[in-house]
Amino acid sequence: MLVGLRIIDLGLTQHSLVSGIGFLLAGLRGIAAAPGLALLKKSQVFHYIAGAVLLGVTAFWAYTFYSSLWGHLESFSTWLPLTMAK
Repeated sequence: MLVGLRIIDLGLTQHSLVSGIGFLLAGLRGIAAAPGLALLKKSQVFHYIAGAVLLGVTAFWAYTFYSSLWGHLESFSTWLPLTMAK
């Protein structure tokens, strides 16, 4: 969670807010997992909320991954190995 806050604070990526929220949600989900399972094992509402949070985290990470992958592919499109460079 601290990493997410720091990414947002420093603006380390092109989409710092999205990346930071991904870290924050993943951290919150991890922190809530053990107590939630121990206290609310049989609560179906808890399971739905946990699943919704996981889907949200997945969406944030998918957006972050594919936007960074697309940017990296674009920046590497002109790269040539030394043996092929003129």
